[in-house]
Amino acid sequence: MKALFLKHVPFEGPAGLGKMLDDMGIAYRGCQIYEGEEFPDHGSYDLLFVMGGPMGVYDEAVYPWLTRELAWLDGALKADKKIIGICLGAQLLARTLGAAVRSNGVSEIGWFPVCRVAEAAAAPLPERFTPFHWHGDTFDIPGGAVHLARSVACENQAFLYGSNVLGLQFHLEATLEGIDDLFRHCSAECDRGGPYIQGVRELLVAKHLEQIHGIMRGLLTSFIGV
Repeated sequence: MKALFLKHVPFEGPAGLGKMLDDMGIAYRGCQIYEGEEFPDHGSYDLLFVMGGPMGVYDEAVYPWLTRELAWLDGALKADKKIIGICLGAQLLARTLGAAVRSNGVSEIGWFPVCRVAEAAAAPLPERFTPFHWHGDTFDIPGGAVHLARSVACENQAFLYGSNVLGLQFHLEATLEGIDDLFRHCSAECDRGGPYIQGVRELLVAKHLEQIHGIMRGLLTSFIGV
């Protein structure tokens, strides 16, 4: 199996997912679309990760490659590829599937609990866990998809579309190095303040990492059947 990471910025990459894929014997590579790299042929990968980024799905005027990406993602869906979208990646998948993406009203930045919804009891997620968040937008659940999780700040935290498309608003792949990198590039978003925005000392804590990496491993195993 071959995996592809679609990257929107240099500081949001595989993070903890890299070791997980190594342990599973899955080769992977990145596609740096922010550098103008061409979108690869859909036959060149089996598993696609659509990563995060500080832009919005509606920022095509500033990032014209977003229009091409949405068309390319539609091709990936039609090719029946296994796809996991994380944060911006989940929003892009939701929009490709016809759902609205909009401001969440409040930003959610830091370590905040997420609960599995009752209708998703069979999903390989704990009833309650604490992932890392960094977002100000949200998505509607696409038609035909299953709503998986919610938080106090954001109702739609995850969805499963069919058996091949998983959207996660939160970050289960986070590492302290990655969080520090994200903060250094996007700290202005924390300066806005709000009830669901933590400071750098609260962001750079390791106590939830083992839990979220275990959850991500479980999701991967269930999702790709290895």
